Amino acid sequence: MSSHFTTKRPREEDSDPRPHSALTTRHASSKVESSPRLTVQAVAASTVVTSDFDDRILEVFLRGLLRMVAVSQRDAERTTAIIRDVVEVATAREMYVEVYGSARTGIVLPSSDLDFAIVPSSEQHSVATKRHGGGGDNEKRDTVRNSILGRATSGEIELRPTISSTSFAHLSKRERVAIAGQQLHAVVRALQNDRRFTRIRKILHAHVPIIKCVHRASNCEIDFSFTPDGIRSSDFIVAQLAAPELVLGRGLIIIIKSLLSQWSINDPSTGGLGSFPVALMVIWFLRSEGVHYEKGLKNSYAVHLLGFLKYYGEDFDYKNLAIDLVNMSTFKKYCKKKKGLKNSYAVHLLGFLKYYGEDFDYKNLAIDLVNMSTFKKYCTAEFMIMNPLDS
Repeated sequence: MSSHFTTKRPREEDSDPRPHSALTTRHASSKVESSPRLTVQAVAASTVVTSDFDDRILEVFLRGLLRMVAVSQRDAERTTAIIRDVVEVATAREMYVEVYGSARTGIVLPSSDLDFAIVPSSEQHSVATKRHGGGGDNEKRDTVRNSILGRATSGEIELRPTISSTSFAHLSKRERVAIAGQQLHAVVRALQNDRRFTRIRKILHAHVPIIKCVHRASNCEIDFSFTPDGIRSSDFIVAQLAAPELVLGRGLIIIIKSLLSQWSINDPSTGGLGSFPVALMVIWFLRSEGVHYEKGLKNSYAVHLLGFLKYYGEDFDYKNLAIDLVNMSTFKKYCKKKKGLKNSYAVHLLGFLKYYGEDFDYKNLAIDLVNMSTFKKYCTAEFMIMNPLDS
């Protein structure tokens, strides 16, 4: 099946130039920070498709951007030093830390911060110590510290938190703060007493309470959370991006994150779009739309970026549909209706005409009344609804 728009085959056929190793980042103090921003502006200006559009120009821009933000040995060493400082502060107070986010997934930008999950539990500390041996308190502490740092710098990270069964998804703000409150204040005090960290502040209004601070030596921003959700989501993304059909996934996520950063809409704590939902959007797009692109277009960042923007900007019915990535399907989400309209013929007639006249994508979707779902049909202009008696 052909792609959604006509374009020329890219000349560069190489696969994703991004490294797949974790725990590497270039921080805001990097000397080349301004260069990617200029490149992103060029990318944003190039996303208007015209009749004579040549995707090769945009492809050169995008691959240049990915090479520009690629991590260096110096970045890796800086990241390791930051992790070492955080681990020392945490283990000195019997707190177990794990890295998650961009440093774990390899989806890194020059402005990427470092994310840590903290499990301040004597039981967790005991589990880690038993696994790696140890004698007295100081020896146990050093053993745990070296173990965490060693597994962190090698990318072999795992989380075994005692609070792993705690889900914050359905808790109220007061309940979330209560669960993390005592731990949060202990971490704040520890950071305030350590000169390696500055600009420490608590974010209690976030969905999950977090601590933000800055590593003084590197000027890198650090976030601390108190649930294992970030680790689980990071590991999920890493596993998904390992699939052959998602070879462009990591690079495409970085490009889109760059655009969001340029437009200052990338901070979830202020209502922006974070890395995890961006990654989910890219994975869904590549698996539901990108797989149908012609063979010669499958290695083109330009084609996939434009397809991504068109899909979520024009095609996807985000007002009515939600995405189920596990089952690779969409479903109708709940839309609150005004009370008192259920018995109105006028309202339902106007709704019917609007639904089939404007909202329903009859060119691409067909209706399955038995299962109360829609499915993608062969692209035609004919309306299609399955006969429920033929099921």
